[in-house]
Amino acid sequence: RNFKTFKECEYEPAKQTFDGMQDALKLNDELDNLFAELLWVFERDAAQELESKQQARDALSEEVSKVEKKTATIEEEAAQHDSEVESFTSDVEKARTEQEDAKIGLKDAESAVRNAQRERADAESEAKGADQ
Repeated sequence: RNFKTFKECEYEPAKQTFDGMQDALKLNDELDNLFAELLWVFERDAAQELESKQQARDALSEEVSKVEKKTATIEEEAAQHDSEVESFTSDVEKARTEQEDAKIGLKDAESAVRNAQRERADAESEAKGADQ
């Protein structure tokens, strides 16, 4: 017998193709879920980093405020006590240096916060793209 049945010629290959397509769709769904989870992790990490950098910025801002108050106090005392001006001048210069260092640190922290915000926005944008 050289003739093949309809089942052998048409049905079986079509069923194998259909089963393969179903398997591919399942794998695609799993991949989509894994990708969405990965984006969520990136977004969470970016949010945590942003929060950390904002806390650091706030702490440095507080420090700048304290140093500015200290500088103002020292400058007032120097003006009131002319005989002690040399001693106070040294303290004022030290406080100004601390203030400038704190301001530089604050600028760096603000820059880091902006970078973290951009990274978070990028992660959210990718997450939205993955959802669609």
